[in-house]
Amino acid sequence: MWLWREKTHQYALVTDAGSTATAAQMGHRIRLWAYLSTILNIVLVIGIAIIAALQWDRYQSPLPPWPSTVYSPAQHIVRYETVMFNQGFDRNASIYLGPPNDESDAAWEALWEPTLFAQIPRRQAVRIPENSIPVAHTDTAIVGLDIFHQLHCLNALRKNLRPDRYAGKADTSKVKDVAAGIEHLDHCVESLRQSLICNADLSPVRWEWTEEKGWATTATAHICRDWHRITEWAAAHKLTHHLDGKPIMES
Repeated sequence: MWLWREKTHQYALVTDAGSTATAAQMGHRIRLWAYLSTILNIVLVIGIAIIAALQWDRYQSPLPPWPSTVYSPAQHIVRYETVMFNQGFDRNASIYLGPPNDESDAAWEALWEPTLFAQIPRRQAVRIPENSIPVAHTDTAIVGLDIFHQLHCLNALRKNLRPDRYAGKADTSKVKDVAAGIEHLDHCVESLRQSLICNADLSPVRWEWTEEKGWATTATAHICRDWHRITEWAAAHKLTHHLDGKPIMES
């Protein structure tokens, strides 16, 4: 009887030790799962917060991000701002309005002429759908942002509205032949037409009543690309090399 009891007692000790070990393992597993669960929950919360922030920014932004299918070497500097347009009837509202003079001519030229041509690294130029002329003896290629070409065209049209000041003078197209000059202006009209339609401005035009009738007013807020950032980029990438003595002719 004593031997049996002793064995029973020994078996009990073994059973208690096994239970203790099992309990310790289970406790370790519970703590591990609790730790992993906490980490996963934190990651999930951060992920949801990031997605929510991106969605919020998407819906808050007045314009979509730059399309990934159309490359521009200046796309990374694009920022947007709200600009209140003037009507364009008050000649004192802008230096670009009213009868031309030396000061306004200089202001118009400054809008486009210094930054019409730019040069970028060839590694960027190869991303443009069509090849652009490389600048000799450099690892760059010549490009231009279309906005400066458009301003060049607008300036040419502006000058042709004032033959009393500009008649007989070489215009910005460097073309003296009348037929070629008209062809250049036609090109400018078509370029501006395409650009206006491409970048269709959806800003609402308000209507105001006068004593006689209603008038449309263009003095409204517009969402615009930050012009200062664009001109900064163009100035930093201004073409500074001659193309082996060949003249640069804007079409």
